[in-house]
Amino acid sequence: MRPAEVRYFRYAVKAFAVFGVLAAAALVNAGRFVADPPTPCAAYADFALVPSGDPGARTEHALHLWRERRVGALVISGAGYGGDSAERLAAQARSLEPDVPLVVETEARSTADNVANSCRLAGVRVAIVTDRAHAARVYLAATKLCPSWSACTAPTPEPVTFRMQLRETFRLLGYQLTGRASWATRP
Repeated sequence: MRPAEVRYFRYAVKAFAVFGVLAAAALVNAGRFVADPPTPCAAYADFALVPSGDPGARTEHALHLWRERRVGALVISGAGYGGDSAERLAAQARSLEPDVPLVVETEARSTADNVANSCRLAGVRVAIVTDRAHAARVYLAATKLCPSWSACTAPTPEPVTFRMQLRETFRLLGYQLTGRASWATRP
């Protein structure tokens, strides 16, 4: 190699190393949020945002919060895949609690859509009801896409596997890199 090529090769190696360190740090930060969802709900929320994606557990947990008077209404969002559409989940909620105040949003095809399509709702205190691994991505999407909301997380009690945590870590990082979720750090 000529001296100039060696110099550019060294710059490339250094740039790759810096990029690797930054990518690893971002991945670790995202993983920390997925493992321990931010801002657990401690007070009353105007509504519970229930994104489709889990046929039943999220809806049942949101109904539990409503029965305990911790949320005022349910917003079920999503076009759904594999039988978990917002309409199906709303029907399930109404069969369990006919009097539950309920808003159904059927256009969302992603977590970001679930949040963005629900931003226009009147409430400003929002409890995000989803599984523990997914809660961080919904929460950070809400802080980015709905800055007027005061969001908190109320994850379902079901256990989360390592595979689910890993998948959500990469998805959260992807959302952050594409501007659909805020970048946040823990104190």
